[in-house]
Amino acid sequence: MDKRSLGILLGAAAMLATSGLTWADTSSAGTANGSGAYSAQTAAPAMSTENAPPLMYGLDQVKTGDSSVGQNLQSAGIEIGGYGELGYTKDFGNSNPIPGRFFTSEAHNNLTLNAIDVYIAKTINLYGQQIHQQGVILGGKVDMLYGYNGDFIHSNGLNFYHNYSDNIQTYPLYQFDLQQLYVDAGFALGNNGALLLRFGKFDSPMGYEHINPTKNAFYSHSIAFNNLVPYTQTGLLAKVVMGQDISFWAGVTRGWNQTFRDNNTGVDGLVGIGFKPNSQLCGKVNVSFGPQDNGTNNPNRLVVEPIITYVPPILNNALSLTSDTVFYYDGAGNTVNGQDNGAFDEALYQTYRYNRFISYNFREEYAYFGTGVAEGLGNDGSDAAGDFDQFGETSNALNLGEVTVGISLTPFPDSAMLRTLVIRPELREDFADHAILSGGKHYQTTFGVDAVYSF
Repeated sequence: MDKRSLGILLGAAAMLATSGLTWADTSSAGTANGSGAYSAQTAAPAMSTENAPPLMYGLDQVKTGDSSVGQNLQSAGIEIGGYGELGYTKDFGNSNPIPGRFFTSEAHNNLTLNAIDVYIAKTINLYGQQIHQQGVILGGKVDMLYGYNGDFIHSNGLNFYHNYSDNIQTYPLYQFDLQQLYVDAGFALGNNGALLLRFGKFDSPMGYEHINPTKNAFYSHSIAFNNLVPYTQTGLLAKVVMGQDISFWAGVTRGWNQTFRDNNTGVDGLVGIGFKPNSQLCGKVNVSFGPQDNGTNNPNRLVVEPIITYVPPILNNALSLTSDTVFYYDGAGNTVNGQDNGAFDEALYQTYRYNRFISYNFREEYAYFGTGVAEGLGNDGSDAAGDFDQFGETSNALNLGEVTVGISLTPFPDSAMLRTLVIRPELREDFADHAILSGGKHYQTTFGVDAVYSF
């Protein structure tokens, strides 16, 4: 896939998306909700005045004869929306940047505009009747982000501020990023199946946590999100759904966080399966394989990630339990100078929705980085602000851990325009077996809070 052909396709994606095409989520077997847990529901509900995002709700109040702007967009399947996130982090060790953090690395004692995100999309519902009535449906999405987070998610070839491999330069502090730009084509398969083909730049199906904060339970991100899974991928992704219970996906991309440029000449593969055997249990397994290291197609990287969410039939289904496990190996049978190139991460999440106003969130995580992996921490292979190797990390294996306790507050659940406002205070404790954390210690304590508004 050369730069010219990719540019032509992404240009086509822009034209399709701006003419009202939408998107289908391939990130899980279930649907990610605002607490970061996957619900058992797989088919997205149709948008209505009651459940429309605030921007679409507002457009529905703009009347055009017997209809409204919102209704006209909805009839065409078009959705316009986004979110804003404002956050603050206090590191009690007074480090800036904060070791091991990305989206909150230089937020110590600073009020930070993490992101303003705007998208235009047209959704393909793979589980609805429309796709079987029409046979083929086109879709797509354009998603643009501006803010502090922009510098950390730039893909190679779409970083207009500085060299891709030099992400320690956070100037300007707030940056634009073309987070997603893709086209979709949906096809009916049999009586209850469907096929989705996606081409362009899209959020990676890997990882339990997301760039989009409305899909996470916490302001800060897990160690795995920062280091062991990609943010975005550019290429072709195919997804097959078989009824409501099972789905498969496979794709070929330029690599982790690579778009118009590539850090090597190889391509990578991505396969996965999503399952929902009952209303209490759902999950997925992702496998990524291929060359990801800078300047070489050998060794290859292999990552296997099972994610399972269980909603026990107690407490009115208000409790959800999730396990996100990452098995990571960068070497495919080879090692560099005898170094251990393996890594492992286990993150456990618990969310209890006490009522419409408040949810309690917990995350416990352990990560092991072998020597070869620890020397280049960061999910794109580049040096990034917040990387551990900026704080005295040597050529040793690392054992890391963190525990985060947080609350999600929804102060106006009955307001049509403010019901999507969520305030998330959290307290986090990090641990390491080397003195690489805040102030050259084995531990660091941070308090963070953000306000997220979806529109």
